[in-house]
Amino acid sequence: MKDLELDENLEIVIGPRNDLEIVDGREQFEQSLRLWLTAYLSEEVGSFNSPDVIRSIELQVQRVARVHGRIDSISSIVVSPSEDAVDSIDVSIIYLAGETFNLTLS
Repeated sequence: MKDLELDENLEIVIGPRNDLEIVDGREQFEQSLRLWLTAYLSEEVGSFNSPDVIRSIELQVQRVARVHGRIDSISSIVVSPSEDAVDSIDVSIIYLAGETFNLTLS
């Protein structure tokens, strides 16, 4: 799968030759995951204080990974309240290859 590349502010990235930048592979999966979780949290969960928010986010990570065909490349998913930011949740995906993708939802 390919998608337009988005920056940390979810704005489309324009390359040095004024072309739209594209992401694919793992980068596309991680970008899609960031978008899905942000939308899910604001539209479905609504509050970090919800008693089932951690489990709900874990299930959404699994869902997105299955949709993108990445579930078999993930060793574990860790979702926990952020220790660094109030009203935030940290999501870590540990791949079988040993790499980690970290995301803070706030």
